[in-house]
Amino acid sequence: MKKIALLKWSFLLFVALLLACCGEEMDAIADVDEKIGEQSRDNRYAAEREEEAYERMRCSEGYLDYSSCCSKYNLLCEQDCAYSEYPHYSEQECCSYYGIKCYSSSSSSYYGYSSSSSSYQSESEKCRLGTSAYSDSYCCSTYGYQCKSYLESSKSMKFCLTYFETENNWDGLGVGDPEISFTIYAITSAGQSTTIYTGKLLDKDNTKFWSGNSCTTKTIPALTQTIKVCPTVIDEDVSSDGDDNYSSRKCYSVFSIGYLKDYDEQEQSDYQNSDCTVKWEWYLY
Repeated sequence: MKKIALLKWSFLLFVALLLACCGEEMDAIADVDEKIGEQSRDNRYAAEREEEAYERMRCSEGYLDYSSCCSKYNLLCEQDCAYSEYPHYSEQECCSYYGIKCYSSSSSSYYGYSSSSSSYQSESEKCRLGTSAYSDSYCCSTYGYQCKSYLESSKSMKFCLTYFETENNWDGLGVGDPEISFTIYAITSAGQSTTIYTGKLLDKDNTKFWSGNSCTTKTIPALTQTIKVCPTVIDEDVSSDGDDNYSSRKCYSVFSIGYLKDYDEQEQSDYQNSDCTVKWEWYLY
């Protein structure tokens, strides 16, 4: 009887251990699935940002219809009011915003404007016609007119590292000692490049996760058309002769930056890095 009881106890212990192992394995699989899902979302977001920048450029260059540009990006709304059969804004809104379509045929009256309203020319229309007293850059950033794909004058860039995480045991002994910096290339349409270094935006010991804002301000020169950002991720290894490089060696670009409005945040990530997750953002002003 004792032998039978011992066998039963051993069997139950085996089943318990098996279930525990399976549970840990399922948790590990769930963690991997979650990471894959998060990376996939980051990739989709980056692709959507690139697509939006491209669509904005096509709006400014006149390749897309006015209504789409107005409804999606608030660009070319005045042209939409003036020339589209079915504009995004109502007649009353077109009248109120731009002094266009102030006459309502259904009511045979004007929306609070006298007949002289037809001669009214908004600042947006002046920008479109090139007769505004404001600069081209103002007309571009405010109304989407007179835009160029490159910077007509130098601008300041605020650049911030916002996130770092790794699940890998970098040095084989414990968590790593990440140092993160960036190289920024300001590239003209002719292919000439200015190299800008951010310096270390993260320098930590025994760190697997960090979130916050570590920022620096740089100057992007005039005539820059493309900004390319290349992250560098180093594990500072004090126990050996050299540091370990965990960079993806990939760079991430934003094109036609002349179309960007001031303070329009560009969120990016090193989504091609299999060793860690690094996220950053920047804007011009």
